[in-house]
Order: sequence, then structure tokens, then C-alpha cells
Amino acid sequence: MSTRIKKLLAFALASASALSLLAACGTTPSSTAQTGSSASGGAAAEPVTLTFWRAGTDVETETYWNAMIDRFEAEHPGVTVELSSLPWGDEIETKLNAAYASGTAPDILNYSLVSIPQRASVGQYANLDSYVADWEGAQDIMPAVMETGKYDGSVYGIPIKPDARMFVWRKDMFEAAGLDPETPPTTWEELKEFADKLTIKENGTTVQAGYNMSIANGFQDYQIFLMQNGGDFVDAATNTLTYNSPEAVEALEFLNTFVQDGNVIPADQFQSGSDVFVGGKAAMAYKNPADIQNMITADPTLADKIGVSAPLSRKQQATFGGMGFMFLSEDSKNKDLAWEFIEMALNNDEMKIRIDDLGIPPIRQSMVEDYVALDPEMNQAIVDAIAVGKGAYPVIYSNELNNQVSAAIEQVYYGKKSAQEALDESVAAYQKEVDALLAS
Repeated sequence: MSTRIKKLLAFALASASALSLLAACGTTPSSTAQTGSSASGGAAAEPVTLTFWRAGTDVETETYWNAMIDRFEAEHPGVTVELSSLPWGDEIETKLNAAYASGTAPDILNYSLVSIPQRASVGQYANLDSYVADWEGAQDIMPAVMETGKYDGSVYGIPIKPDARMFVWRKDMFEAAGLDPETPPTTWEELKEFADKLTIKENGTTVQAGYNMSIANGFQDYQIFLMQNGGDFVDAATNTLTYNSPEAVEALEFLNTFVQDGNVIPADQFQSGSDVFVGGKAAMAYKNPADIQNMITADPTLADKIGVSAPLSRKQQATFGGMGFMFLSEDSKNKDLAWEFIEMALNNDEMKIRIDDLGIPPIRQSMVEDYVALDPEMNQAIVDAIAVGKGAYPVIYSNELNNQVSAAIEQVYYGKKSAQEALDESVAAYQKEVDALLAS
């Protein structure tokens, strides 16, 4: 047991009456009363509980975290880590807001880049500079990746899961459509041409999508094509919304051709189990490594049927490059212990387990070469995607920005407005809200 934890547990000793009072208030005590006796006759501390929330509800990742928690608890007798898995989107945001407001925020949070500006700026996430300064592993984390966890020059999030979207396709579906299974599209024009050939309809209903994209909560799919066309959602330096630029309109008009021509099966990015490519009903998509790994784990025959490549290019090569982070709540009464959990999650052994079990790429520089060698075609494509990936925008309203973009493009997909009209109206209305927010 580390010196820090020994000090923490020693400090945690409190009277039985204080413990009872905390329990009566419905609070999980961060400092616990002594009970029982040790082998030498001294007092033994009661268990310390860490609360850990993660964004995501997939079974595979939850299985991994439960196993890591078992390993952590085995190394830290008397410590219990309680895991809660929450759905992505507005639900986790709502629960986090309520938890921080009521003083019941988790000690540790596994969440996304999008949350950093919003929650670091109001003191909900702990500043990790002092921990990182003493962390031997910090020097092995890819520098550019480590930078993504900073806000206002300080580290608030420790990157753990690169989430870059690589281009993927079903080789068996390509063969059935008379396409070369080893030659994916490389341009927008080829992508649409291939999608037309790969789409299968029965009685006017698409049963095999030529291309997979989300209609509801579709901001990530749209962001990929917007960036490839040289655009962005926002100029973060000036807080000027730009998702109605000529590049934005052109990208949305292009994506809308897939929808209107029936090349897609409508899906919701945040609806569990609705992924069309993962469900075997789409021929092409942008997917993260974990999705592909989970597909192959569930059906090993897919190992030779899924092709992977670097992202497409138009004005530039680009893809969505999200990042999962580990955060420590400022309100945590067990910061040192929570940091040790984060530190363990970032060590080589845990990273290797995530590579093997979940297909999650390493972010330690010392592990990249061996990672690529495991599966040169797949893993090199993943590394290439990470190199050109860009995730959430570093603004405090990033989550709502995504919601606004999704609402605007959905109007286009359902034929209610033109791309120019929907984007212009959305930007005009939401810019006023952003200006008011920043002025308050």
C-alpha cells in the first residue's frame, strides 16, 4: 500500500457517532470510522468507497472496468470502487449537473473531451498539474494527446481512449455488388457511386445501406465531412459559429443525397443497439476501433470481411477524433486514492488489456510500434486516423453546440428545409445565445 493511501486511511479514522450522522444524511463517508482490530491488536479502518461514473453502456467495456476494479481493490484492501455506467448524450449531462449541484459528484469520471471547458471552467474537475508532475508515466503519453486534456494551460483530463473514426467497409458486400473488395473509395464522388451500388431495397425500403450515418444526433458524421471540406462548427478563438459557411452547406448537401436516395437506414447515434454497420446492415461507415473489435469478437468470421483504411479526403484528409478522459472531481474527499485508480488505468498492463479485449489503441509512445505489428493493416489505419482526427470543440457550450447542429441537419434530412436555410437560421439564433452566455 502506498504512503499516500496509508496517510489517507489514517486521516480517515473518525468516531462511530460521526459515521452514523453521515449515514443518516445519506452521504457516502470519505473518512470512515475505525472498527474491529488488526492482527496486532490495533484498530483497522473501515472500507473507503470511491464512486466511478463512465459514459457508455456497452457490455464489453463495462466488463473490462469491472475486472480492473477487481485488480485495483485487490491491491488496495479496504477500498471499494462503485461503478455506474450512463448513456451518452443529454442524460449523462443532466445527471452530472444534478450531482455537482447536490454535492454527490463521482470521485472519478470517464467522459469525453467535450466536457472539459464547461466543467473545468466552473471548478467541477480537479486541476491535475501536481499529480502529473509526479507521474512517471506522463512522459510516455503522446504529447499531442496529452495536450488535449488541458484547459487554460493546466491539465484537467488524462486521455485514455483515442476514438478516431477510420473508414471501414464490408468486403463481402463489395464482392456481392461487383466491386473490388480490396479497393475502397478515396473521394466523395467514389463514396456516393459505391453507396448507390451497395444499397439494397425491398419494396422501396432500404434493407442494406450503402453508407451508414446517423440521422438523429448526427453531428459527428456531419463534422467528418465538414472538416474534409475545410470547414468547422465554430471559430473557437472568437466564438463565432461557422457551421453555415459555404463549406458547411456543401458538405450537408452532399450527405443529404445519401438520405434522399435511400442509401442509409435512419439511426440515432446515441441509441444503444441502433448502429446499422455494427448490426450488419450497412456496407460502409466511419467507425472506431472498439466497434470493429466488438463485431469480430461477436462473430470471428468477420475478421476477413471488414476492410479498414485512413479517412477520405476532399480539401483535406480529416475524421472525427474523439478522446475519452479520466477526470477527478474537485469535490472528491479521496483525491489521492482516486488518482491512484487513474494512474493504474494508464499503466502499460491495463493498456495492453484494453488493446487485446477492446481494440483500444495505446496512447503510450513506447507501445505504438508493437501495436501496429499486431495487425499492420487495421492498426496502421487506426494510427493514421488518430493523426488527422479532431474531436469536440474547446468551448464551454460544446455539448449544446452539437445539439444545435444535430437539430439543424435533421431538418434537412427530413426535407423540411434546404441546407442553406436550416444552417443560416440555426447559426443566427444560436449565435445570440452564445453571445449572451459569454456576456453573463
